[in-house]
Amino acid sequence: MTFLSSPLHHFQRPVAVAALRAGLGLFLLLAVAVRADKLKDPAAANTAPKREVAVELAGMPSFLYAADPFNFSVRIENRRAADSDFVLEYREDAAGAAKKFPLKITAGGEQTVVISSCLPATPPDKTAAALKLLDATTGSALWQETVEYRRVQASLDDVALKDRVFRSAAGARIVLVTVYEDEEAYRKWLPLRRLGEWWGRREAKRLVWAPPWLTRALTTSGALAVADAVTAANPAAALLEIDRKLPAKDPVVVLLVPGWEEISDRYSLLDFTRGLDILVDRIRARNPQAQVILATPPPVPVEDGVSEQYAAIVRKTAQDHHTGLIDLHAEWKAAAAWETRYAVDGDPKLLGRDPNPAAAAQAAARLRSSLP
Repeated sequence: MTFLSSPLHHFQRPVAVAALRAGLGLFLLLAVAVRADKLKDPAAANTAPKREVAVELAGMPSFLYAADPFNFSVRIENRRAADSDFVLEYREDAAGAAKKFPLKITAGGEQTVVISSCLPATPPDKTAAALKLLDATTGSALWQETVEYRRVQASLDDVALKDRVFRSAAGARIVLVTVYEDEEAYRKWLPLRRLGEWWGRREAKRLVWAPPWLTRALTTSGALAVADAVTAANPAAALLEIDRKLPAKDPVVVLLVPGWEEISDRYSLLDFTRGLDILVDRIRARNPQAQVILATPPPVPVEDGVSEQYAAIVRKTAQDHHTGLIDLHAEWKAAAAWETRYAVDGDPKLLGRDPNPAAAAQAAARLRSSLP
């Protein structure tokens, strides 16, 4: 018999094989014995340290207007076996003084601290605030969180959305900040701006944020390329996706149809208002040539009152920002038996969650007229 020339060749000898088997057996016996000892001693089996405190940050907004007061809360749970003294610190910027909240929390108890703040009317592009929970006796940090207030004009390249919270690549919580617009300054050059928009539409690109059923209807009809569609469930997600798809210089028409997914998700009306406002600001800051058109979400049969709330916010945002407006909500409500646009297989008693294909095609055609 011929063997390949390799180290394994030497183990073919009977003596070597027997020695190897004996060694493996001894190793397995030792491993089983060590494992059994660990199972008998829970402390040896699980040496992970128990957290001394649990901290929850709540009410921190994703969007802010500069100079507007805001509140958020910090809930601290003492998981120690004894009553303990803590100090919660909030420092809005590195140069500012820290707000300190002394706390005495019983063993297994909890306390909630409400913190009020207000950013200056003209904030810097970035402000890093720090939240820390300290042991009052030793001064050691038990928990900390960095909150970065970032102007909407600043770069968002390092920002991602995690559990509806903006996070930087370094893990800091991001709050986007905008300032109130000067209405008179915007109106001053409005006629010339409108003329430039009309001229730029001839070769303008297009970018559409719409609910999935409407995006499908637009792409199926050929009115929109798949690459020009934005898939996002709320203004926060749309902001990041649009920001990465929006050209910085070329003329572009941006059609926004917000509110549909938010109706079923019960997305915060306050965050929806602020997020949509900041989204329009961000689009114009990134590309001054961008033409923004807003469209209200269509009414929903089982949640007509809720859909009207989101539609009203879209109308108000369009008015405040002097954007184009397509009021799908009002147009559908004005039609007789508009609920049948949700009929499944032509049965008016069976209504689907989304408009049926015929109604979706009608909505797509209505929006198509606003695109170049």
